Amino acid sequence: MLFRSINDIKIVNYSNGELTVNIKCGSGTYIRSIGRDIAQELNTVATMTSLIRTSIDSFKLEDCYNIADLNEQNIKEKIIPLNSLLKYPEINADSNLIFRFLNGQTVITELKDGLYKLNENNITKAIIEVVKNKAKMKIFLV
Repeated sequence: MLFRSINDIKIVNYSNGELTVNIKCGSGTYIRSIGRDIAQELNTVATMTSLIRTSIDSFKLEDCYNIADLNEQNIKEKIIPLNSLLKYPEINADSNLIFRFLNGQTVITELKDGLYKLNENNITKAIIEVVKNKAKMKIFLV
């Protein structure tokens, strides 16, 4: 058995040869393979008949909306702003610095190595990466 990161497995129900489990796992874990792998360990066979992802990262199934319930009147209030989803430190920049990054220039900085949100007027324009005091655009967003 090869699992990326299984944090917890709980049996919810077992009836008439059908097993229902809740699995908490890390990204990169192939959930569809777990039934097969468990069956192999038990010298039998298995088929997955259902898969429901109840959460990923900070997103939870109970916080989701059915697309049929969205319309022109309510969709704007239900959209999560991109800026709130990106969990990187923020750098506020003027248009000159934004221009330099967007044109592929490397900028010397005192920032620690890592990823940062590059904001202009409270709008995240890009993700930049700092490596050894050199910052460069990694992802352009707007």
